[in-house]
Amino acid sequence: MNKVKYLIFFIFFSLSLNDTKANDESLLNDLVTKWNKANNDKSIKFFENNYADQIIYYGNHTLKKNAINDKIVIFRKYKRFNQFIATTIKFSKFKNGIIKADFSKTVQVNNRKQRTYPSYLLFKKIHNKYYIVGESDLLTDNKLNFVLDLGDERPAIYEYWWLLILLVVFLLIIFFYSKFKLNKESSIKKNITYYKEGEKIDFVNIQMTINEYKGYTFEKFVVGLLNSVPLKLIEWRSDKKTNNITPHSNTYPDLEVELTLKNKKVRFAIECKWRKNTDNGYINWAEDYQIKNYINYAKEKDINVHVAIGIGGEPESPEQLYFIPLEKISYSKINLSKFGKYKRYNNNDQIFYNVDLNLIK
Repeated sequence: MNKVKYLIFFIFFSLSLNDTKANDESLLNDLVTKWNKANNDKSIKFFENNYADQIIYYGNHTLKKNAINDKIVIFRKYKRFNQFIATTIKFSKFKNGIIKADFSKTVQVNNRKQRTYPSYLLFKKIHNKYYIVGESDLLTDNKLNFVLDLGDERPAIYEYWWLLILLVVFLLIIFFYSKFKLNKESSIKKNITYYKEGEKIDFVNIQMTINEYKGYTFEKFVVGLLNSVPLKLIEWRSDKKTNNITPHSNTYPDLEVELTLKNKKVRFAIECKWRKNTDNGYINWAEDYQIKNYINYAKEKDINVHVAIGIGGEPESPEQLYFIPLEKISYSKINLSKFGKYKRYNNNDQIFYNVDLNLIK
């Protein structure tokens, strides 16, 4: 839920930054409109306030006062002067900070015929205000052989470089925060029980991850199925480690059980695996190195190993339960539909071990 909140915040923040760009274009549109009106009204004050100190003025690099003087001459020469913006205004940004506004203006002086000129204004932000740093039209530029050189145009993506950096930083923050929070929230403290050489050992306030606790809970469920008369729990091994040092016994199966018969005792081991669901009947029940460890354990101890597989439900109450001999599943990915003979249909019934058939029923 928090991730959604952060994402919404970032979207609104990004939109607000994007609005800044839209506001700039709106401001420049307004400046072009006011520039057009100032020409019609012969308002010298507008040019005094909005021309930069140096300006590209109809093919010439000149000073602000010279451009204004030329405006005064034109206004005095043509008593009737009228112009209007005939097209939409297109803005182009350049790496030197200049913004070019391209448009066509239609001009009529005195009673002469209207003429349309492909025109442009150049703007640059100086001390947080946009000033006109260029004014001309293409016909005049061509007549004077003037070539406007503004350098390279700024690619559209350049406008958003800061946004891309911000996005990367934001995602990194979310990633590391989520990882920290996941580690913090997925770690719990529980009182747990294990068995060593038939003796019960209780651990208090053991730090475990959620997945480790689910594994322990399923082991506890399987232990609860042992018939305490013929079957005795000898080993219930923990998966604890200290300072990243893992005891060799962690590579052994979870449970070691002893069956007492009339004239002998037989031991077998159970490795417990619970999965929330299957992938179309398939599961990866263990990694290859783990399977190799279990096989080596079986050979070294001369003991049969079975794999208790719980599917669905909860670890303490799985919907399906299988007890499959290790020799039948010596590979990591299995199709449970092929192991129907090892499936239990009364999951909560006590289990019995058939030594001759090497089956847990």
